[in-house]
Formats: sequence, C-alpha cells, structure tokens
Amino acid sequence: YIASKCRVHCLYHVVHALVYAVSRSIELILRLISESLKMWFTYVVVAVAMVAYADGYSSGAPSSACLDMIPRHPVSAQTSPPPYIITTSTKTVKAGTPMEVVISGKQPNNTIRGLLLQARQGNNIVGTFTVAPNDPFAQLLDCGSPGVSSLYYYTSNIKYNILKLIYNTYKLHGF
Repeated sequence: YIASKCRVHCLYHVVHALVYAVSRSIELILRLISESLKMWFTYVVVAVAMVAYADGYSSGAPSSACLDMIPRHPVSAQTSPPPYIITTSTKTVKAGTPMEVVISGKQPNNTIRGLLLQARQGNNIVGTFTVAPNDPFAQLLDCGSPGVSSLYYYTSNIKYNILKLIYNTYKLHGF
C-alpha cells in the first residue's frame, strides 16, 4: 500500500512538474510572440513614417509655394548655376496669346526630375500653364486667383532632358 501510494504521489508530482513546465513554456512562447509582435509593430510604424517622409508632397507642391517659390523639400537649395536653359517661342508677351516654353538640359545628362514654374509681372503671378490631360507628372498649382497658377512637375522614375510647356497669358497689366 505504501509503495503504491508513493507511486501515485510521485506520479502526481511528476505530472504537476510537467504541467508546470508546459505552462511556463507556453507563457514564455506567448511572451516571445508578444515581444515579436511589438517589434514588428515598431518596424511597421517606422516604415510608414519613412514612407511618409520620403513621399514628401506626392500630391504636388503646397499652395504656400506660390508666394515664395520654395517647394518645401527637406533638402538644401541649389546654390550653383542651373544646368538648364529656358527658351520661349516669342520674345514679346501678348495677353491671350499662348506661348511655348521649353526647358532643356545644357548637357544630355542634365535631366529634369522636378520643377516649380510660374510667370510673374513684378510681384504678381500672371497666367497659367496648359497641362496635357494624360501627363502623369505635371500638375497645376492653384495660386488663389482665377486664371493664375504655377506648374509643378515631378518624377522620380522617368527623367527627361527636355520639357515643352504651353503658357497662357490672360490679364497682363501694361500689355
């Protein structure tokens, strides 16, 4: 009887120890999964933040750029002379007459990845640009008044050495 009781008691302790070990293992696994999920959540949050930062102004330049022509990119402004040439189809501007504007690189490797362009008469923005409806890279930036806009162009994948745009003048004072 005593030997049998000892076996049951010992078996009880073995089972108890086994259950305890399994429960601790499960607890440890759940804690590791929890830590792993926390780590993955942190990675996801950091990745989303980096995409948001890198994406910048994916919907175009902010309207505040109309006033000072600063696109608000998180990089320093270029201080060297631009490697581009801007030419127009006419030397004289007439209200209501479209004018072709061509921006080209001085060298073949001077590609255009982005620009913010507007026409001014003194400190006033005048006219607007015509954007082809199927152009995925060019957008008009509304500058607050009807018939007045800037052109915002950006592409990170396709780089052009030359851009041809149509500028439309509407109300020009003194012309």
